[in-house]
Amino acid sequence: MNDTSEIRRRINVIEKFQANDTVSDSLVKLTARLCEWLIGVAQVIVIFWVRIIMIDSFRSLLQSQQSFLLSFRRSRTSFLYT
Repeated sequence: MNDTSEIRRRINVIEKFQANDTVSDSLVKLTARLCEWLIGVAQVIVIFWVRIIMIDSFRSLLQSQQSFLLSFRRSRTSFLYT
């Protein structure tokens, strides 16, 4: 009778360790999912930030080209009429 109670006690201890491993495994999986989600959010933020910078720089480039063309036209027309 004593041997069976010892075996049951050991089985209970093993089951408790297995339950703890299951909890820790699920915590690891949850942490991995959270990290993947955060990385995805960071990628989206960086992509939009780079696109905004690219659009602003392209816009400023177009404005500088337009102002150059306007000044070139003005100087050319003033040269023709003088």
